[in-house]
Amino acid sequence: MATDKNSFVLYTDKRELIKKLVEDDRKNKTNNAGELFLHIFDYVKDLNPDPINFTVDIAFEPIKQNLKKDLVKWRDKQEQRVQAGRLGGITRAENAKQNLANQATAKTLNQSQANQAVNGNVTGTDTVSGTDIVNKKKNIGKAHRFSPPSQKDIYDLMVEKKLKPRVAKIESEKFWNFYDSKNWYVGKNKMQKWESSVAGWLSRAGNFTGSIKTEQPKKSFSINR
Repeated sequence: MATDKNSFVLYTDKRELIKKLVEDDRKNKTNNAGELFLHIFDYVKDLNPDPINFTVDIAFEPIKQNLKKDLVKWRDKQEQRVQAGRLGGITRAENAKQNLANQATAKTLNQSQANQAVNGNVTGTDTVSGTDIVNKKKNIGKAHRFSPPSQKDIYDLMVEKKLKPRVAKIESEKFWNFYDSKNWYVGKNKMQKWESSVAGWLSRAGNFTGSIKTEQPKKSFSINR
C-alpha cells in the first residue's frame, strides 16, 4: 500500500461476508473472521501476509480489490494537492514580483513628475544646476503657503462686495489690525483664504452697506500697505 497512508476504507457491502464467516466460526469453532481482519491490516501495512487458509484467501480477494482502487484515488488526490501547492507558490512569487515592479514604476513616475515641476519651462540651451534644482524643489512646497493681504487688498474686496467706501476703509483697517496681531491665525490654524475670512468678518459685523452704490466715490485716498 502506502507508507504515509494511515487509514483505509472498509465498505459496508462486505457485512454479509463477515457475518457468514463469524457464523461459520461459531459453528465450527474456528477464527476465520478474526484471521481475515488481521490479514487486512497486515496487507495495508505492507507486511505481505499469506492467507492462513483458503477461506480467508477467498474472503479477502474482493476487499483487496477495493483497497487497491482506493489507493489509486488517494494517490491522485495527493498529487493534485502537491501541484496546487506548487502553483500557489508560483502565483505568490509572481504577485510579489509584480508588486515590486509596480512600486518601482510608481516611484519612477513620481520622480519624473517632480522633475517636470522643478524644471518648468527650461528648454533649448538653458541649463539647470544641482543647486537650482534643490532650491526649486524647496519652493514647490512654499508655492501654496498663505501670503497675508495688504489693507488695500482687503479694502478693494469689501468695495467689490458693495460696501460704501467709507465703511470699507474702517472695516478693512479693523480686519487687517485684528488678524495681523494674531499672525494671521484663525483659531489654532493658519489662515488659508483671506477672502473667505473677509466674508465671514462682514457677516458677523452686520449690514454695513445701507443703500448699495455702484459708483466709485469722487474723492480717492490711498491706504499704505
